[in-house]
Amino acid sequence: MHKSLIILAFAISSCSSKTPTEERSPIRYDAVTHNENLLKIKVKLPADALKLSQVSGEYNIVRPDSKEDHMFGEIGQLKIMSDKYVIFDDISSAVLLFDKQGKFVSKIKAGSVDSINLQSIDAIDTYQDKIYIKSSKSNNVSVFSPDGHLLKQNKLRFFYKNFMVLNDREDLLMNTDKLINYTYASDTIVPDCANMYILTSGESQHQVGQSSLTNTPKLRRYFPFSRKMFPNGSLRYYVHNPFSRSGNEVYYNLVFSDTIYSVTTPDVVKPKYVIDFGDHTSTFDLLHKTGDEIAGYFNKQASEAFMVSNFFETPSFIHFGYVYAGRYYTAIYSKASGKTITGILENDLFAQDLMFIAADGDDFLATVKPYKMKEAVKNSARSKADPEALQKLASMSATMTDNDNEMIVRCKFKAF
Repeated sequence: MHKSLIILAFAISSCSSKTPTEERSPIRYDAVTHNENLLKIKVKLPADALKLSQVSGEYNIVRPDSKEDHMFGEIGQLKIMSDKYVIFDDISSAVLLFDKQGKFVSKIKAGSVDSINLQSIDAIDTYQDKIYIKSSKSNNVSVFSPDGHLLKQNKLRFFYKNFMVLNDREDLLMNTDKLINYTYASDTIVPDCANMYILTSGESQHQVGQSSLTNTPKLRRYFPFSRKMFPNGSLRYYVHNPFSRSGNEVYYNLVFSDTIYSVTTPDVVKPKYVIDFGDHTSTFDLLHKTGDEIAGYFNKQASEAFMVSNFFETPSFIHFGYVYAGRYYTAIYSKASGKTITGILENDLFAQDLMFIAADGDDFLATVKPYKMKEAVKNSARSKADPEALQKLASMSATMTDNDNEMIVRCKFKAF
């Protein structure tokens, strides 16, 4: 699994050489809806270490079957579908389904079936009992049943990093994170600079060609940015998990912003939560700075908080991360008490780095690697792990090999 919060990538080539046509065909951007009930979540800084044993009331480890025909490299994305875990392994370009006990169910692999135009797998989502797979090489989004049967493919030639299915109509949210899209208006290439797009259903969801994606009410654009500040190919910021779902609520975590937005319908996007860091709120307006200015600010590692990410909500808690003084911090907000605890998360239960990447029910999910657990047991005399947790690790690691599949940890936070 990718453990870094932010990937700062400098590209040396442009998406298109047809930039002289950029000024043609103006683009319409949508505005967010005002919300009078915006909730402010206060975070007190500076903060000490946040030990996992102190915040986790109970935890459970799920071991996905590690037989040869369903091994995977690492968990790139983890999605929940009723009683199943859906794992995207970007190393082998495969999607694997396991039940909640870790038993293998099915597998979808890029290029494995000649009749399916699935040349690559780049991102996934689940909605109800369907799996949605993005393939940039095939320029489509494929829809599968849990047993791996292809239900349909929607043609989609568009640049985006992450996506989420919004509703029963299969309206599609797409996130680009400062990567300029070039789309077609008739035979003309035009720049399209928005952070979030919503592609509505209807005719466009059955056979979507690039010509139908521009200057049509079926594509909504939110949070525009200037291509003068972010010239295409010069600077890209990727925030992990920009979209999340809690029950029927869908959230969008805008890059460089302290605000979490809810997406109710394609035309209703409104702020839901704002993260308040008090005196440590960043004074540097990242949303309106150039790529070079932002890179310079990151390198300074100022004692300011910014770059909220990994937002997940359960019925009892809200989890998010952020950068403070050049390091990644974790924060947990209790809905019952209205209090927030925060700090650099110290995994004293499994003695390895840990970042929560999903939520299911009232549990928060992370991943751990078997070989690191075995190392922790081997070096227990020097380990900082909780003694009781080490005993559990020793018992579990006795039946592990270093090459076993990455495991899923389910944590239930304590009330505070």
